[in-house]
Order: sequence, then C-alpha cells, then structure tokens
Amino acid sequence: MDEKVVVLNIFKTFKELMHSMKQSVENEFKELNLTAAQISIINYLMVKGDSRICDLGKMMGLTSSTISGIADRLEKHGYVNRIRSKEDRREVRISLDTDFKEKISGHYKNSQKKFANIMRKLDEEELENIYASLKKMKIILKEETEKELNKSKGE
Repeated sequence: MDEKVVVLNIFKTFKELMHSMKQSVENEFKELNLTAAQISIINYLMVKGDSRICDLGKMMGLTSSTISGIADRLEKHGYVNRIRSKEDRREVRISLDTDFKEKISGHYKNSQKKFANIMRKLDEEELENIYASLKKMKIILKEETEKELNKSKGE
C-alpha cells in the first residue's frame, strides 16, 4: 500500500478512535453535563488523588490558566475543592469533593470496565505492539517538533 495512504489511514483511524472514546466517556457522564476536559480532570483525580494545577496541565497538554478555568467551573458545581499549599500560597492543588466522588464512582467504574473489556479483546502482543508504536510515534513527533521550534528560533 502507498505510504501516503497508510499515513492517511492511520490518522483517520486515530481520529475516529479518539472521537469514539470521547463519545463513550461523555455518554457515561451525560447526566452531569460535563465536558470532555472536565471528565479528563475528574478521571485523573480519581486515579492520582489531589493534584497541582500545573501537573493537570502537563497531563492534558493545556496551560495552567486553562486548567484553572476548568477547575473554576467544576468548583462552582461543588465537584472539586481547591487546596492552597501552606508553604507556598502560589501552589494550588485540586481535589475531588468527597460527596461528588461517591456520586460518580459508579460512572467511573462503568467507564473503566467498558475500556477494560475492549482491551481484553486484544491479545497481549497486540496491546504491546500498539503501545510500542504509539510511544515511538510520540517520541519522533516530539523530536521533530523540537527541531522545527529550534529552526524557527534560528538555532
């Protein structure tokens, strides 16, 4: 198959996969009227516990100010709490509200179970190949992006 066709098919499939995953997660949380970004933050907090805004930003590839805005909306609904560091008042951590965490735990478990069932339909070698290929693509893309940035800076 022509390399250009393969590349287009990979991008198309990846885009469709991401869209399907987003739709699935949004459907699970639809009664709460949450955006995909809000759901991502909530999922991260479910797994990692309270986290700094800058760490959430790095995980999602968004700026701290964008994360802060999303956290504002979640806080307004009583879904998260902000915790200021006693040592450094500039450091703000976000944690899930205890009542909200209980309320969504079923949704979270259903969502996790759905994706685990999908992954079980792939054998170990397929999963390892997917992961290795995506990881390699990420590294190559990062390297190429850094080269482009350095080139545009005249380095």
